[in-house]
Amino acid sequence: SSSSSAASASSSDAALVQAAARRVASLARLSVAHSEPMQVVHYNTSEYYYYHLDNPDVGGGGGGGGGRRRRQVPRVLTALFYLNDGFEGGHTNFPLSGGHWPPAGAAGRGAAAAQHATGGDHQPARAQDVLRAFGPCQTARGLSVRPKRGDVLLFYNAQPMTAAADYWPWHGSCEVTRGEKWAANLWFHAGTRTRTT
Repeated sequence: SSSSSAASASSSDAALVQAAARRVASLARLSVAHSEPMQVVHYNTSEYYYYHLDNPDVGGGGGGGGGRRRRQVPRVLTALFYLNDGFEGGHTNFPLSGGHWPPAGAAGRGAAAAQHATGGDHQPARAQDVLRAFGPCQTARGLSVRPKRGDVLLFYNAQPMTAAADYWPWHGSCEVTRGEKWAANLWFHAGTRTRTT
């Protein structure tokens, strides 16, 4: 199963976290005010995180207030900070990078299955489709990033020039095969994180 632990950065690290957020925001031309609190993640040996999107479908939610409802503004950028060395495995893999959906060997499911899986635009629309094609995480296909202390991986979660979800950045944290891995996520939104519609 997918396993890891996560916590928010402590208040004693607030100055360091704010400096990192300002630096990423400056590079990406986004506002620090639109970032979430940094999330620190920890993986022991044999732990990993299934393929997922950092910008899932966030619409909906019940709403009182005369038909008005609160909607989450999409995450448009992920900054993934690698915090330590001294472990094996733990790569971040983007299985669809450099390839096309559906992956080679999936043609046997037929065009109708591929059309359903992609929502018609040749991008996988559901987690189970990605997991069925690639398993929980692998490094043989797509782009794999080996974690190195001090490195920061930036990737967009929205289609260019929009806040519409992009399905190409499916990614997973592959199994740590020896030692323990520490990382931190910092997510940026297209605007104020919630709004009333």
